[in-house]
Amino acid sequence: MQNATGAAALFLGAIFMLVPRALFGASHTGSATVIFLAAVPVALALYLSVRFAPRVLGPDDTAVAIHGSVAYAVATGWGYGLRTVLGVRSVASTLSGVVAHRAVFGINTLLILVLIRHTDAASFAGLGVAAVFAAAAGTGAFLANFLTPAAVQRWGRYATVNVALVLAAIIQLAAAGLELPVMISCGFLLGAAGQVVKLCADSAMQLDVDDALRGHVFTVQDSLFWLAFVGSVAACAAVIPANGHSPTLVVAGGVVYLVGLAAHASVGRRPLPDPH
Repeated sequence: MQNATGAAALFLGAIFMLVPRALFGASHTGSATVIFLAAVPVALALYLSVRFAPRVLGPDDTAVAIHGSVAYAVATGWGYGLRTVLGVRSVASTLSGVVAHRAVFGINTLLILVLIRHTDAASFAGLGVAAVFAAAAGTGAFLANFLTPAAVQRWGRYATVNVALVLAAIIQLAAAGLELPVMISCGFLLGAAGQVVKLCADSAMQLDVDDALRGHVFTVQDSLFWLAFVGSVAACAAVIPANGHSPTLVVAGGVVYLVGLAAHASVGRRPLPDPH
């Protein structure tokens, strides 16, 4: 459910930003308005979160619960999660694929944004291309929710992730020409391939990790998920040309997928049996 709603939220958010941009223009005022409006649902989520009663979301009072200050609980819980990830082959291997995909997604996102900034299209049309790219990636991710169960049932999680990463590397290299229509099509296919890997990672954490440690492992996944994205955007921003035309960065994304494939194939080569 989280993955399906996440893809839908990405699509709606990408489309939503075009409306105030069209109304208020491409000036600093228009940009500030878009950012302010984006802060409204975040503020609503914060308001809803503070309404939860203390400890209703944990930690519980079992023998393995972590008690103490919030900082201690977060640091200790993250440490437990990392130790568990490193100790469970199926989780460690699939998370390497997730990290690879998020890193490449960061590279492609920045490339798209810089490329459309230097096209002949008007500002609004350029943002429309960005929205279409986000929608294509989100649609591909949503489609993967239906493809993954059948693929895992037929080939198992291990082989499914390997195939998804191989296809992702090939698709990424197909975008090296930096033609926007091709990149958007590749974004759709990469969204599907990446979501297949993500769903297999979620399954590994759900099936192969003890209940008491599962929340800690998901915390590690979320941290790696965003660190890979933000880190790749920052690294890409340091070397990307002013006009965004850098086939080398696209090829680098393909290499990242292959590194993720190598890590998954080696770490998970003796995977746990899939409980079909």
